[in-house]
Formats: sequence, structure tokens, C-alpha cells
Amino acid sequence: MAVKKKKASTEGYVTVNLPRPAKGEPDAQFVAVNGKTYRIKKGQKVKVPRSVAEVIKNSEIAKDEANVFIDGISM
Repeated sequence: MAVKKKKASTEGYVTVNLPRPAKGEPDAQFVAVNGKTYRIKKGQKVKVPRSVAEVIKNSEIAKDEANVFIDGISM
């Protein structure tokens, strides 16, 4: 019986650059995708899998929407 080899991930990598942390903030962003965890360093370009970049992008969109909502309430 032939042994099947695992296919290498065809997901690909992209470069992300998270903004530098403000004083007192953590110097890295924690991201988890499908049970795998990543610690993305802030303030420098880092290559990450596309799925990780998508999670980071969606997180930024959610933060922006939350800020708009909060601003709307406090007026």
C-alpha cells in the first residue's frame, strides 16, 4: 500500500506591517487561525499566511466599525 504524502500548504504568504505599539501596549499581536497561533511583531514587516493577514484585516475593520458606533452613541 502506498503512503500518501501530505501536500504542502498552497495558501501562500503575504507581508503585513502592524503599526508600532504606543507606550505601554504589547509589542506583538496574537492571532489564532484553525487552532494554530501566531505572535505578530508590531512595527516591522512580517510574512504571514494569507489566512492570518485576513484575520488581521477583519479585526481592523471591526475596530473601525466599533469606534464609529461608539462615536454615534456619545453624541
